[in-house]
Amino acid sequence: MRLTVIGRDPKQAEIVISNEYVSNYHAELIQLDNGDMFIIDKSTNGTFLDGSRLAPGKETPVRRGADVTFTALGIPLDWSAVPYLKTPEGVRQTMGIGSHYMNRIVVNGTGVSRFHATVREMSDGKWYICDHSMNGTTLNGRAIPKNKYVRLKAGDEISCAGIPVENPVRKGGGGWKYAVAAAAVAVAAVLVVFGVRSIRRPLSDEQLIAMYDNSVVLMVCEYHFEVDCGTLPIDGLPDPDSWNPRKEVFTEPLYDKFIVEDDMVMEFDGNNSIMGTGTGFFVGESGVIATNRHVARPWEMDKVDYGTSVVTLEKAAEDYFRNKLTTLYEMGCTEALPYISQVRVRGVLDNMIIVPNGKYFNSHSAITCSEIACSSESEDLALFKILSDSMPLNVTPVPLSKVRKNDPKKGAHILTIGFPMGINLLDDLEKTEIQAHAASGSISRNDNRFLFGFDAVTRPGASGSPIFDKYGNLMGVLNSGYSSTQGFNFGVRSVYLESLLKGAEVTK
Repeated sequence: MRLTVIGRDPKQAEIVISNEYVSNYHAELIQLDNGDMFIIDKSTNGTFLDGSRLAPGKETPVRRGADVTFTALGIPLDWSAVPYLKTPEGVRQTMGIGSHYMNRIVVNGTGVSRFHATVREMSDGKWYICDHSMNGTTLNGRAIPKNKYVRLKAGDEISCAGIPVENPVRKGGGGWKYAVAAAAVAVAAVLVVFGVRSIRRPLSDEQLIAMYDNSVVLMVCEYHFEVDCGTLPIDGLPDPDSWNPRKEVFTEPLYDKFIVEDDMVMEFDGNNSIMGTGTGFFVGESGVIATNRHVARPWEMDKVDYGTSVVTLEKAAEDYFRNKLTTLYEMGCTEALPYISQVRVRGVLDNMIIVPNGKYFNSHSAITCSEIACSSESEDLALFKILSDSMPLNVTPVPLSKVRKNDPKKGAHILTIGFPMGINLLDDLEKTEIQAHAASGSISRNDNRFLFGFDAVTRPGASGSPIFDKYGNLMGVLNSGYSSTQGFNFGVRSVYLESLLKGAEVTK
């Protein structure tokens, strides 16, 4: 196995392209021992195969001589600069060691390179090991030279970046068949002793969608706002805007319950709730749904642009009522004075329902649920539980075993499933079943304690969507993005959902 880096920086790249639009670390070519080859885009301005731009971070099969170009300028790959990976004469078999799943021996751990080292068995039964890594390989406690094959004997102790790897060489020889079995034992030993992930077969996006498409639900939240002035009833005061100068009387009282519609504050009459939509997904077998806190409590997220600053809708509403009370006081209504400093506005949930994927958006498909747990605003997660005794038909929840701490590595492939734009994408609200949208991409950043970034295309309404890795593990929950762009989105790390589930005693 060989990794060849293509880019502008000669310190990082083996194939150097001196062009300002080519990234320093633009692309990777992975050549497997069996002759298969993959290309991976790592750039800002793109890598193209037969004219089509590659998805960043995704391993795409490629054949030698294919039309591979870089950036929109169409800078071609010089295939003559790509080394041939040939098995030297006398080599019976080759084993790769590293954190990449294509290695024969997969070892994950801090400092372990994707293609860390290579072990060869020769036709004469002798074994050799070669280090290719950043953090080194040791043999019997001593570092071996990089890119040079060193004799490996039975009983030698191998360590990759400090992670022990069981020696595949059997005492007394035994040939390559025994070596393959020994390699499997080595992997199992590392998994047991050091808690390293097992060798897993990656799933295609189609397989992931088939597994989890029916775990997601459209969440519909209905809510209003209420004004609280402590023990003082604000609805006992008149509305200053209702002053009739001809009759010299106020004609309307202030209301203590309201909604905001088209930037207008209107009285809440019990039937005109504000409606918002988001995404959630069933997790476990007990009817529990995971989503974002801001989907459960949208009033905490709704913002108003003051021109000089952006504030929450609650804060803007507080200012709105304080101004009314101040105007009342200035008009001579002195009893309004003590209210001004006590004005508080809070959102109130009127109803939360879900509509499972594939169902019609109507009262027959709607399922009422209630909140059972909510995280801090930083973690931005919430749990709901359906009020019915049984799970909806055809729902395939995310298993609790798939919700655990995961390391969102930059460049790793992900898939998210949800309802961007809510019900706005339905052709006919009464005749069209709601359909979740799937989008794939890769992790773009992981430097935040709570969040990681990814580039899969999404839109408002997808908040609360599950984010899966290529093995079907839950990496996180989509919670934000830049609405004016595509590909700059964020997800809450799965470890916080795992903690919230445990705190709520969700065990099945």
